[in-house]
Amino acid sequence: MSTLSSRQQILLFLGLTIAWAIWTLVSTFNDPHLDISALFMAGWLVGSGQEELIYLAPPNVYEVDQMPIWRETMIAQGLPEQVVTAYIYPPIWAKLLAWPAHAMPAIVFFKSVFIWHMLAVLATVPLAFTLIRRAARPELTAWGITLFAILFATWPVINAFLTNQPQITVTLLIVASAWLVSRDRDIAGGTLLGLAAAIKVAPILFALIFVINRNWRALFATLAVSGSIALLSIAIMGWPLHAAFLDRLSQINGLIVMNKINYSPEALIYQFADWLKGVPMVDGRERASFTADEPVWITLVTKAGFLASLAAFWACTRDLPREDRLPVQLFLLCLITALFGPLSWAHYFFMPALLLPALFLVMPAPRAWKWIATVIIISSLAAFSLLHRFNHIFMFSALVPMLMYLALTIDTLRAARQTARAAVPTN
Repeated sequence: MSTLSSRQQILLFLGLTIAWAIWTLVSTFNDPHLDISALFMAGWLVGSGQEELIYLAPPNVYEVDQMPIWRETMIAQGLPEQVVTAYIYPPIWAKLLAWPAHAMPAIVFFKSVFIWHMLAVLATVPLAFTLIRRAARPELTAWGITLFAILFATWPVINAFLTNQPQITVTLLIVASAWLVSRDRDIAGGTLLGLAAAIKVAPILFALIFVINRNWRALFATLAVSGSIALLSIAIMGWPLHAAFLDRLSQINGLIVMNKINYSPEALIYQFADWLKGVPMVDGRERASFTADEPVWITLVTKAGFLASLAAFWACTRDLPREDRLPVQLFLLCLITALFGPLSWAHYFFMPALLLPALFLVMPAPRAWKWIATVIIISSLAAFSLLHRFNHIFMFSALVPMLMYLALTIDTLRAARQTARAAVPTN
């Protein structure tokens, strides 16, 4: 037990979190803001009357080729070296960003969002921790030091801020949604999840938690909010842009993206199949992404894995004690959706990192701490840098974290099932 008083533990926790915020501000504030560039460009195009161009992208979406309009706009903004990424969000957000994209220079837009993302993390951290019932939480001093290591040293967090990734906002909305639902504020919680699903489509899968727990109020709020925003988007922006958006999602779903920070099983299965056939390996040290059409058999294998994981998720968590069920479900579904989505970017594992205290609800403390240490070590920037050196042999910087997160998912499912069985009274 810590010799620090509760007040001292809280001050230490806050101090470490603020120290991380200052370090992040100093070390990454002037980085390229790669992922937020897509939202700025879409808003700028809508504001300049060129909304038909918001889904313009290179043929394979994730190639680094820059569209002429992107390059010209960034040069006019005084950022000739800025790389712009493809816009893959619903059209309504481009409309809402049209005014700020024209009201301020791109660099001010980028840095304003960066500061917001820092504040979002500072809000998410206590929400994630207090999702865990008090008796099962790790000691605040120990978790504060651990959290500092996660925020300071792990690649999913570092990458999220290097690219100024909107996933940070989505993470706050999902965690806040769960926090509200855990306090019986179902409508408010469902509303926030609906908003998250309206920004990025994937969060709608988290409504599965409401279905399993028969929380129909939260489910209704989620569907009502996300559906209303979708209808509003169509009414304001028209159907053709939404058809283009759906085409873009379909295109991405049909691609294999081999990238040093894409932990997707399907990409690694594809590369392993190439290795078995004697096909020369792509050099993952040189280019950002390599894309290929996804073979049908890989689609079937990964979709079967996704469905099997959802079935295991339902079976292993539905009988957990009520006060423990939601945080464990949230943690597991974070891992499952991150692993089995069309893409498994490193920053998708940012939210599971903040929810690691959920392990203490289904595992003995020593086992939970071993997993937390494993996550920190394998997902660290140091490990990424080491593994990246061998990416010409295989995409090891993606393979090793993927295997680790997959093993963590399986072990947590097993632990949840054992905990649920132990909680069921016997006659």
